[in-house]
Amino acid sequence: MGRKTGKIGIGKYTGPGGKCEVGETPPETAVRETREETEVKLVASDLIKVAEITFHNGPDSEFLVHIFTTTKYQGEPQDSEEMVKGQWFNISDLIANPRQVEMMAGDYTFLPLILSDQKIRGWCKYQPGSNQGIVLDCHYDIVSSFAD
Repeated sequence: MGRKTGKIGIGKYTGPGGKCEVGETPPETAVRETREETEVKLVASDLIKVAEITFHNGPDSEFLVHIFTTTKYQGEPQDSEEMVKGQWFNISDLIANPRQVEMMAGDYTFLPLILSDQKIRGWCKYQPGSNQGIVLDCHYDIVSSFAD
């Protein structure tokens, strides 16, 4: 994870990510965004989809986010224009105490689930204007797979 420098979640730790380009699949987007934001190299076929979450940031701001994990990668996180202070975190520590890392408030609600090998689908509603700091409500269902 690294600290975002602009747009959503400024100054908070999160994983790399962004919008799909035309003709790009969500795994291809994850590979591209990870390389652009951290210089870590991934292969789309090595990614494991663990979540689909719709984030509501206000009346005209809604994003469907596909979240992937992997244990196969090349390189170490490097700073970029979009993400700085990239580093690896101990998964057991994040499950036990996710608030040890300053993240967007919604991340605390689902991160322990996906790091415990659960696959989830759901939504998270933020208070508008809170820079993803205040969750109004959220709901996640545990699923066995995703229909892509």
